[in-house]
Amino acid sequence: MPSYNLATLRYGLNEHRYDLPGVYLDHGANNPLLSPHTGIVNLLYCDGSVHATDDAMAIGLLKSLATRDDAGAATP
Repeated sequence: MPSYNLATLRYGLNEHRYDLPGVYLDHGANNPLLSPHTGIVNLLYCDGSVHATDDAMAIGLLKSLATRDDAGAATP
């Protein structure tokens, strides 16, 4: 059964290679965060703000931004 609105941060922003493990037909837990906008992905932050984020952002920083309660600070 397909699952929607689930994401693990396994791939970088706007990764369009659907042959990667766990990515299949736009559903599944490993789908990358995608955007129709060239070079950016709009990310919604917990404070309600939306930021156009360069899709070249390092995966490590992206994971830091998505992690809560790690006592660290990450800024894009």
